[in-house]
Amino acid sequence: MVAMGPLSGRYHILRRGIKPSASHEHLFFARKWLAAPGSVGSVVPSSRYLTRAMLAAADVTSCNVIAEFGPGTGVMTNEIMRRMPAAARLLIFEIDQQFATRLRQRVVDPRVAVFNESADQLRQRLAEQQLDHVDCIISGIPFGALSPADAQPILEAAHNALRPGGRFVAFQYTPFRLSLFRSYFSSLKIAHLVVRNLPPSLVVVGIR
Repeated sequence: MVAMGPLSGRYHILRRGIKPSASHEHLFFARKWLAAPGSVGSVVPSSRYLTRAMLAAADVTSCNVIAEFGPGTGVMTNEIMRRMPAAARLLIFEIDQQFATRLRQRVVDPRVAVFNESADQLRQRLAEQQLDHVDCIISGIPFGALSPADAQPILEAAHNALRPGGRFVAFQYTPFRLSLFRSYFSSLKIAHLVVRNLPPSLVVVGIR
């Protein structure tokens, strides 16, 4: 876990001198997908078009406590940190050890904590941070590749951690799991279809 420090000064998302090139990130991501296609949903990281659509749907600029599930190489993480309020908190859950380690090495921001564990631990980690709830959750988890038994604890944790009216924003490549999402959120909609992503993606928003 990355320790939370005092909130002061400017925050640097990446350490100087180790910012990876896009081609290096894509190669690393592709290797992870080849090794575990069920855990990594795509052969390449999310595009900037998908990132913009996701963060617009989540309205991160107005959120004080944010959780990110399955950030991978941190494409969306960087933009979340750039947009979120100066006093906001971000809790990141990445089950893959290599992805989590890279994020911990790169993220330099006292507002952020990185956990190398399943997102179903969200409530416990909020309690440790003395936080009551999250305002929004941004998910990159490939729910279509998970069994219902694996997906349900994550969705239950998301529902229980969100404040009333809070948003769960996920991208999915098919509508395969929408019926499962509907059982956890009072309303659910497809906010965007992002065709400029590989593969094209649905941005799904659930409201507690």
